[in-house]
Amino acid sequence: MQVDGTIYAGENVPVKFFTTTFDQHMKTTTFYMPVKVTLDSLSEFVNVSLGISEHVPFNFLYQDEFIRYTTLDRWLKKKGISKETTIELEYTPAFEIEAGNNFPHDDWVSVIRRLPIPSDASGDATQHPYLTGSYDRCWRIWRGDECLHVGAGHTSAIKSASIISASEGLLGKRKRSGVDCQFATGAKDGSVIVWQYSGGRCKEVHKFAGTESVDTVAVHGDGSLLCSGGWDKLLRIWTLDRLQEDMEKGDVGRQQYLHCGLQGHSRAILASAWSQDHRARVFSTGLDGSVRTWDVMQKAPIMTMTSDASAAYCLSVRKASGGDLLLTGHTDNKVRLWDTRSPTACTAFAGHKGFVYGVTWNALSTDAVSEKGLRFTSASEDCTLNVWDIRGGSPLATISEHSDGILCVEWMGDGVLMTGSKDNTVKSCNLKSDQRPQSSA
Repeated sequence: MQVDGTIYAGENVPVKFFTTTFDQHMKTTTFYMPVKVTLDSLSEFVNVSLGISEHVPFNFLYQDEFIRYTTLDRWLKKKGISKETTIELEYTPAFEIEAGNNFPHDDWVSVIRRLPIPSDASGDATQHPYLTGSYDRCWRIWRGDECLHVGAGHTSAIKSASIISASEGLLGKRKRSGVDCQFATGAKDGSVIVWQYSGGRCKEVHKFAGTESVDTVAVHGDGSLLCSGGWDKLLRIWTLDRLQEDMEKGDVGRQQYLHCGLQGHSRAILASAWSQDHRARVFSTGLDGSVRTWDVMQKAPIMTMTSDASAAYCLSVRKASGGDLLLTGHTDNKVRLWDTRSPTACTAFAGHKGFVYGVTWNALSTDAVSEKGLRFTSASEDCTLNVWDIRGGSPLATISEHSDGILCVEWMGDGVLMTGSKDNTVKSCNLKSDQRPQSSA
C-alpha cells in the first residue's frame, strides 16, 4: 500500500477515523493501513482524504489517549492490541508555534500575572494588561509591549504576586476605566504588600511584615482573603475584607488582619492556590513535596496528598466536576497531576531535563469546564516550555525561546503564553492550531 508517497509492504490493520475538533470529517468506512505507517504519514493520509489544500498537521488519539509512538506497529505492541482489531483513531489539529515579543527587565523575572481586561478592550490576548515581578525588587504593569508603570517598595527580590478582583475586592463596585487594579506582592524581605493602581498612579495600601522570605501569595477569587507562605513553613490567611472596611473609614491598620496561621509543612512553602470548587479551601506545596488542602474557616488541614514526589516549586488549580485538578512542578524534572476526587493517586509527566519552576493550565478561570482535552504548559530550568495534554504522557510541543532557566509561565487566553526567565526577559508566544469551529450541517 502507498501512503504519503511511500510504499509499505507487509501486514495491514483496520482503522476508522473520526474527529471532535475539526470541521471536516472522514468517511465512516474502514481503511486498511500498513502497520509500519508513521504518524506523519497518517496525518498526510487524512489531509489527502479530506482534500485539504493547505496542509494541516494532525495528532492522533485512541480512547482519549494521545499516540506518541512513531509507527502504528510500535504503538500496537506497546498497548497489546491485536492487529485484527478495528482501531478507531481520533484526529485533532496539532500546534503551530509563533514566537512573539521580547520585554527586557533589569534582573530575573520571577512572576507574571494576567490583569483584568478593561471593559473597552478589543479582546486581543496579546494586548491584555499584565503584571511582572522581578529580582530587581520592582513590579511592572504592561499592556502589550508598553510598560505603563514601574513600582517599588520591597527591599529584596519579588517572588510572587496575585491579582485582587476589582468587582468584589478592595475597590468595591465602582466602575473601572483603563488599567485599574489591585494586587499583592510577596518578597524575600519577608513582607506582603497590597497595592492599588488606578489612573496611572499607584499607592501602597498596606504591608504585612514578616522576617523570612515570602515565596507565594494567592488572593481568593472574591478578593476577601489572601494566603501567603514561605520559608517559615507557615501558611498565613489574611482578611482583605477587613482591610477594605478600614480603607473606607480611612483608618488602615486599625485592627488585626491575620485570620490564622496553618502549620503542617516540614519545609518551606513555595506555592499556593485557592480551590475553584470549594470557597473555603486552599492548597499549598513546597520543599517537602506534599500537597496539602486546608479549610480556612475551620483553620484546619483536610488532607495531604503525597507520592514519591521530590520538592515542588509551583502549583496551578483547575476546576473539575465535583473537585479540583492540581498541577505541581518538581525538582525531579516532572509535572504531577493530582485530582482531589482521587487523592491517593497522581500522574507524572516526564519530559524536562531540569527543575520545573512554573506550570499553568491553558485555560482561564472563567472558561467552561471540560472533562477531556485539558492542556497545560510547564516551564523549566532547561530553558524550555513543554505543552501537554492530560490524555498523553509526552509533550505536544516544546518551545525554546529563552537563553536561561524559565521561572514562570502565565496563560493569557486565546493561545497566548507569557514567560519570565533568568535571562532577564519576558517573552510571549502563540500556540496556534487549526481547530475550526464545527459546522452546523
